[in-house]
Amino acid sequence: INKCNEEKNIYLFNIKKSHSQYGEKYLKKIGLKESDWYVTIHVRDGTYRKKEKNQSFRNANIDDYIPAINEITKAGGYVFRVGNPGSKEISIKDGYIDYANSKYKSEELDLFLGATSKFCVATSSGFYIIPVMFSVPVLMTNCAQHGVFFELNKKDIYLPRTLKSKIDGKILKIETIFNYPYTSLADDRSYKENKIEVIKNSCEEIKNATIEMLKENKKETPSYLYSDLQKTVNTKIHNMQKEKNTNLEPLSKISHYFLEKNL
Repeated sequence: INKCNEEKNIYLFNIKKSHSQYGEKYLKKIGLKESDWYVTIHVRDGTYRKKEKNQSFRNANIDDYIPAINEITKAGGYVFRVGNPGSKEISIKDGYIDYANSKYKSEELDLFLGATSKFCVATSSGFYIIPVMFSVPVLMTNCAQHGVFFELNKKDIYLPRTLKSKIDGKILKIETIFNYPYTSLADDRSYKENKIEVIKNSCEEIKNATIEMLKENKKETPSYLYSDLQKTVNTKIHNMQKEKNTNLEPLSKISHYFLEKNL
């Protein structure tokens, strides 16, 4: 479906006029100009669904994203932190708006910001569906559910978490983690049963993937080019899927920095 939509340049949704007017009024109120651009960032943490005990593998720490946020603001953009009220706060003065903890937070603005941002720095949680629906590029970070990779589009970048075997202490290879059962592990228990340790992304990995995203979205018409290494890995993943008689084809790409670092 994603491939068909991209080939035919099909866009799923446009923002409603009333939401657009509401959002523009908010941006003006907080001091942004019409020419300003911005990025949304959503980092799932333990403040949401506090009673949930089996999904901690999806959580991340906003502190690890500070270097990435600084790269965006250095490039001239603003960063809107979206998410759950009560999310951990960080101290960044210029260009960072803690919208999640602000008095302005609303469902209408969630939609507006997700739909009109240049791109979204996301974790595998609810918010990133909004930019996806409005054809806004997504940098999916700290993701251990590698089936998500096949949901992304060519404009997106995937930054996976690495999986480490608790049996021999080795990092699992690409041909392993993008195959069953590792694409289907969905809770802390399933990782434990498969004797897998989930390793979060480093600050450096997140920062460099964000730089890649900034480069791709610098032009009015982004090119979304794939490096030779990204092509090689995608071909390998695709061939493995064909061997298993599935139709899954990777349209997105894994961060070049991540691949090079973990060659």
